[in-house]
Parts: sequence; structure tokens; C-alpha cells
Amino acid sequence: MTCNFRRVGMNKYSILFVIASFCITGCKLHTTKDWITSGGSRSEALVELSYDYGILESPIADSEQGLELAKSSCSVWGYMHAEPFGGVTSECINENCTRVRVTSKYWCSSIRDFILKLPRKSENPSHLE
Repeated sequence: MTCNFRRVGMNKYSILFVIASFCITGCKLHTTKDWITSGGSRSEALVELSYDYGILESPIADSEQGLELAKSSCSVWGYMHAEPFGGVTSECINENCTRVRVTSKYWCSSIRDFILKLPRKSENPSHLE
């Protein structure tokens, strides 16, 4: 028994289209991405990290690796800590958006900055009045 695709209105291009569509929507490659330092400002104490991926990739990025890289970058400027700042953004990096860049910012801080954030005890506490 042979299968006659012409009888049901399908030709080899239709079959190829169906297979390609399936692969585009269901065959994404899970790829591990490393964060890289992509920018920053010493005067603003901000470090920018990013990674790129293609349309057929499903990226997996290690947030701990990103934090350690941010801490390392901050230490070059004399800071001791880094903390995520402003969330993660994604943007197309080519005309047809087949490449995407994911970016995350980190704020560099020192122990002095941490101490300045602590609540201060009032000279004249309101609960004692």
C-alpha cells in the first residue's frame, strides 16, 4: 500500500513546511549562557552584564554566576558588594530579531553604603514622649 499525498492535497513542500514549523516552535535548543560584562559606570557604581541568544535557543543563565561576575567587576573599582538593580531587559540586536540580548544591571556597594542604609535611632524617640 502506498500513500498518495496528492490525493489529500499535500505535496512535498507542504510536508516540508509542516516539519519546519514544528521545529521552529518545538525544537528549541536549551543552551547554557554565561553572563559577560558589557558596560557600566564607575561614577554611578553600576555594572551591566549581558548574554546573547538566537531565536532557536532557549537560554538558561546562571544568576549566581552573574552575581559573582558583578562582584568581581565592582571589586576592581574598590566596592565590596553587588546587588541586582533595575531588573532584566531583553532587546533585539538585529533587524529581523533572530538574535536577542538580555541585560541585567548591578549596583556596586561597600560596607559604608550598607551602614548608611541602616535605620538611625532618633535623639528623642517619639515613644518616650
